[in-house]
Order: sequence, then C-alpha cells, then structure tokens
Amino acid sequence: IGGEGAISSAYVVDDFEMVVYAQHHAALVVAVEHRFYGKSQPFSDISTPNLQYLSSQQALADVAQFIQWMIDTWDGVNENTQ
Repeated sequence: IGGEGAISSAYVVDDFEMVVYAQHHAALVVAVEHRFYGKSQPFSDISTPNLQYLSSQQALADVAQFIQWMIDTWDGVNENTQ
C-alpha cells in the first residue's frame, strides 16, 4: 500500500528491487494507492466527517477488499498466493 503520496507506474515497472525479483520469478507486482493521498480521493472535500475514513483500520480494509478483488478477478490468484 502506498504511503502519504500518489502512486505512479514507477512502483511496478522501474528497477526497484521488488520489480527485479518479480521479473526473475515471473510474478505480478501491484501497487495500491492509499485513499486520501494522491488521486484516490473518495470525497470532494476533506471535512471532518469525511476524515473518519482516514485511518489505518480503513487502509487495511481497503487492502483486504483489493486482495479479494484480485482473487475473484485474476486467474491464478487465490487465497494461497503470496
């Protein structure tokens, strides 16, 4: 999951060590942008009521939902994929 900034394609295509390892092992690299950072703005404003979703718990829930989407969508990805 991304940090406090936007995710770019460089995270999955440049010569970062994890990308090199993934290429060596024919693996898939994905980068998930944290909501509220970068272009992943879930609301039009960052008012106090909307900031209730800016939490580590929500970030983990977002990643869990993304993982489930990957399992449901991509052939070869399942609960045992690491």
